[in-house]
Amino acid sequence: MLQAEYMCDDIELTDRMLQWSEGQARAFFDSGGDESHIWPPLPPLPKPRAPMSLTAFNEVEYKQLAGDTYGLIIPHTIELLRDAGSEWLTSAFRAAGSISESNAVVAIDELVPFIGGGAATKALLTVRWKKPSADLHSRLFVKVPHAAKEKRRDKYIVACIYDMDRPEITFAQKFAARVPVSVPKTYFADRSAASTNFILISERIQFAQTADPLAPNQVQRAYDKFMDHLIPNVLEYYLVLTSTLGLLCGWYKADHERAAELHESLPLPYAGPLHDGGDVNSALMDRQWDLLIEFLGTVAVGIVPADVRDPSYLKQLKGELVHAATQYSRIRRYLYSDGRYIAFAHPNLNIDNAYWWRNAADELQCGLVDWAGYGGNDVATLLDGCLYSAEAEIHTEHTSSLLAAFASACEKAGGPTLDCTELRKRLDLSLALSLAGQAGAIPTIYRLLPREEWKSVHERHNPRLEGKGS
Repeated sequence: MLQAEYMCDDIELTDRMLQWSEGQARAFFDSGGDESHIWPPLPPLPKPRAPMSLTAFNEVEYKQLAGDTYGLIIPHTIELLRDAGSEWLTSAFRAAGSISESNAVVAIDELVPFIGGGAATKALLTVRWKKPSADLHSRLFVKVPHAAKEKRRDKYIVACIYDMDRPEITFAQKFAARVPVSVPKTYFADRSAASTNFILISERIQFAQTADPLAPNQVQRAYDKFMDHLIPNVLEYYLVLTSTLGLLCGWYKADHERAAELHESLPLPYAGPLHDGGDVNSALMDRQWDLLIEFLGTVAVGIVPADVRDPSYLKQLKGELVHAATQYSRIRRYLYSDGRYIAFAHPNLNIDNAYWWRNAADELQCGLVDWAGYGGNDVATLLDGCLYSAEAEIHTEHTSSLLAAFASACEKAGGPTLDCTELRKRLDLSLALSLAGQAGAIPTIYRLLPREEWKSVHERHNPRLEGKGS
């Protein structure tokens, strides 16, 4: 029909063209047959923003202010939510359209802290409804900022430096019910930009408590990142993760109107190094790189492979870290040099940010949680965020198949055809940058297990290290 409307009957339609949305087809014909125009145009890069200062943050972080969307005072701690009670929950759920004006929360049966993750305080909430129904969950999950004073630095970094909370709330409000993957139902989400405080209340996923075989569609037990050795056939999980990531990228690329809404709601965050051209100061990074080299070569000798702790290799590694730092802006500009490799997707798709089940055909499926930092990025960084916690064997033996799964899912969802050789180069560049940053984790590692104790660790899965990977 569109081919006739545009009087382009001389253009031979391929099977791929027949999968385009109407918006993609119109963009193709409007451009005179240039396929590059079928992908949503990227918005101009935003200028670097100055984060709220720590002084200003300290003045507002404990203030109870109204949320920017619904205008309700935000109970930004578990204690404040307990004090606000059923009345506040009723008002919040009605305002968000989660329940009708005739329904209400008549009681809170449970509100207890949940231990897990590190970027926020979480709690388990169980409510009683005035009018229960099949589409209303009684068992809910609450996420609010850290309240403890010892977490103040973490709270400031997450909220102000990395700006992780704002995109998560926007995603929960506008897109959680629309993305082509399973996501817990949002009941209420709001944030105050003035105080940086927020609250997110969603459906609670019912994880199994055992590793025993489960019925079809029953959610498996929760998995931790850096604990892949506890997951049978873990490659299958990473293939599903990368396919899901590709699906999200293709979903963004396939619709101009959807992409425009995402651009307006969640401005792209990748301004800094592309505007100022500055590289990482390797002199400032030297100390943390030296800590990494020392850790690999002389501290964790019981678990680091001999070829990795070899002095000649460590010298080479240090040189590569320094070189990557001097090329930081150049690499970032390259990763953003081709619009086909820019997309909106989950930014931190580790094993622990998914919930898993098998359908009636025994096919592994996943849904996604923890959308903090959701927004636009280059696909190599998105893949890096998905794969960085995988075992070394996943990277050395299966990267090609994982990238092929990602590219295939992206194309099937309406996205561009991505070259896997180019994807591999971009992923390697992203990993080079992220390794330089992850070297800064050594002081944290020593807080979890003191430096002097590492020489007594002779196996990677030592009980003293279990549960300390996140």
